[in-house]
Amino acid sequence: MRKAQTGEVDPGSLVVLDMPRLRVSQTVGVVGSSLTGTTVLKVTGTRLVATAKISYDQLSRLPPGTRLKVGLPNGKTVSGKVIAVSVSAPQQDGGGQEQGGDTKQQSDVTVSLADQKTVRVAGPGPATLTVSDHKAHQVLAVPVTALLALAEGGYGVEVIQPDGQHKLIPVTIGLVADARAQITKGDIKEGTKVVIPE
Repeated sequence: MRKAQTGEVDPGSLVVLDMPRLRVSQTVGVVGSSLTGTTVLKVTGTRLVATAKISYDQLSRLPPGTRLKVGLPNGKTVSGKVIAVSVSAPQQDGGGQEQGGDTKQQSDVTVSLADQKTVRVAGPGPATLTVSDHKAHQVLAVPVTALLALAEGGYGVEVIQPDGQHKLIPVTIGLVADARAQITKGDIKEGTKVVIPE
C-alpha cells in the first residue's frame, strides 16, 4: 500500500549544515521524487569570493593558501587567499592531438576576500589577481611612466637638476609593482625630481 503524500519528511531524512548562513545556488529537487540519496538544494556560503580560470602552467604559482592582492571593479584592492583549486579536463587547441593540436589543462581557482564590506561596495565584475613572487624593502623607485627606452638598450630617467636643467640618466630597474619600478643602479637618489610625460 502506497504511503499518502503529506508534504512532510522525517527528521532523519534531512542533513543539517553547520553554517550560520547560506545561499541557495540551485534547486535540483523534483516535486514528488523520493528523498533517498537525492540532492534537493545546492548551497554556498554568503561570503563573496573571486574566481579565476588559469592554465596548468600557472597552477604551481597558486596552490591553496597562497596570499595575493585582488583588484576590484571599482579600482580598490583587497587582500585575498586561495582556498580551493579545481582542475578540469584538458581542452584541445587547434583540432586535437591527432592534428598536432595543443592540449591545455584548465584550473578553477577560488580566492577568499578579506574585506567583505569593500567587496560588496565594489559589486560584481572583473577582478585582477596579483601574486607577488619577490619582495623588496627600502628601495628607490620611480613611476613606470618616467622610464624612457634608450636607443642602445635599457632604460633611462629624465631628471631635473638643481639649476633647472634636464638630464637623461641611464638606470637599471629591478622589481615592478603598483605602477612603480625599482631603481637598482643609476646616478639618482632619494628626492631627485624626475620628468613624467603627460
